[in-house]
Amino acid sequence: MARVGVVVPARNEERRLPLTLSLLLRQRGVEIAEVVVVDDGSTDRTAEVAESHGAVVVRTGRARGPGLAGTPHMARVINLGLRQLAEVDTDYTVILGADHLLPPSYLREITRRMRRDGVVVASGVIAGERVGKEIDVRGSGRVVLTPWFRDVGYAYPENWGFEAWLVYKALSMGLGVKVYRDLVTWTQRRTAASALRYHYWGRGMRALGYHPLYSLARAVSVGLRSPEKAVHLLAGYISGSPDKCEDVASFVRSYQARLLVSSVLAALTRLR
Repeated sequence: MARVGVVVPARNEERRLPLTLSLLLRQRGVEIAEVVVVDDGSTDRTAEVAESHGAVVVRTGRARGPGLAGTPHMARVINLGLRQLAEVDTDYTVILGADHLLPPSYLREITRRMRRDGVVVASGVIAGERVGKEIDVRGSGRVVLTPWFRDVGYAYPENWGFEAWLVYKALSMGLGVKVYRDLVTWTQRRTAASALRYHYWGRGMRALGYHPLYSLARAVSVGLRSPEKAVHLLAGYISGSPDKCEDVASFVRSYQARLLVSSVLAALTRLR
């Protein structure tokens, strides 16, 4: 039976956290070795609720400002939880949002498929969310093979684009990543990406070394649904820090160049 460690970043989640933790602790076919709730400056009873469910609570000061999800601050929060888990013997590491609800067999099924498929980073999908490519592994509900994660540092880079970094790190090493679209999960509040989040994603694209043409194509795709969000995405990419995740940036650019060539060739074939 696989041993699983879980990090749950949380701020003012006393109302939602009980159901999230209850369903997590009822997972079938795996052993939940430890749950670490990182209390990110809550002013409610988040910590007490977590402890009442048997979770280890790590407290951290909260950087002030709107929309910190997706920023380097959130990487620092998750890393505090990973430091706590570093001493625990686990086969898989899970990152889970405080409002994220997992069906009873989620962890058993996803770890079984990861072993079968040779995958080191995987997730299911959140009901109602659009999923693009098979490599678009979600940030919450993400399951990572612990021995490999330890080999690459057992931490996110505290930089923009930290969630996608782990996916590209695996791909750059020739390892598998995957979204299992039939493993559906739910959240207790509607998931929606604001224009600000698109700005953050643009900054993450810059940090990860996204190819300029690939970034432009992505903005055009977003613009078909929301011109405003496309503008924010490009603004984030253009204004983002030149500091890159150097260990994956060159791979990301060449990987995306190959995708662009493949897309052009496929389009030409359809025109014949």
